[in-house]
Amino acid sequence: MNALYHRGYDEDSPHTTLVRITSDRIDIRSTPGPVPGVGRDELVRGATPRMAPPRNPRAGELFKEIGLAEKRLTHLATDIERPAVVVPWLEALIADGQGERAHRFLEGQSSRLSEREAAGAAIIARRIGDEDLAARLFGNAGSAILDDPRALLESAQNKLWFAGNAHREGSASDNRRLLEDARTLLERLLGMDAPRRRHAWAWRELGRVRRWLREPASAVDNPYASAIRLAPDETKFREERRQRR
Repeated sequence: MNALYHRGYDEDSPHTTLVRITSDRIDIRSTPGPVPGVGRDELVRGATPRMAPPRNPRAGELFKEIGLAEKRLTHLATDIERPAVVVPWLEALIADGQGERAHRFLEGQSSRLSEREAAGAAIIARRIGDEDLAARLFGNAGSAILDDPRALLESAQNKLWFAGNAHREGSASDNRRLLEDARTLLERLLGMDAPRRRHAWAWRELGRVRRWLREPASAVDNPYASAIRLAPDETKFREERRQRR
């Protein structure tokens, strides 16, 4: 980001950013060098450079506005909020077929993510098939999922996955606890503004919860009817409702 901010974009800068990687460093250089007014004597160790205007002030203001750059000297502060770039970067890795790299990052850095980052990372963990990691990340996210319809749905689905495992292992108490937790998340989502299809999936999952809790047939059928009404093109909902009947 610093290189994008301070490099030259005119004809005198044919190689705007140069990156050299060696065994012990990554060297990033922006051409054509310091802005006018900053001399070599100010760049030696121990010298104090004068305050100089940025080379690209409009780019700098844009980066500051979207949280990807700091105001002058804020590197001395202790309460700088990190830019929200972790989850988009992970999503880009997934889109580029680098799921294993995203998985390694999440395994190593999950405890260092903010609550909101953890919520987004948990959804990504589910996309790459690691429900255990997703559960840990949803736990790290805490209350951050409560106002996020997507995170509520994904967390409920994660709990349903574990509920299925508990059922197969004969743990009735764990199965019921997880189903009740999923129901709470789904009902919260259904009381929020959210896209129709997300509500449709929430209704479908609520129908599954009620079926597994052995509630009356009408209590199971009504959520499926709502899901089908909101997403009539989703054949899975109709097929599951038909099989249940």
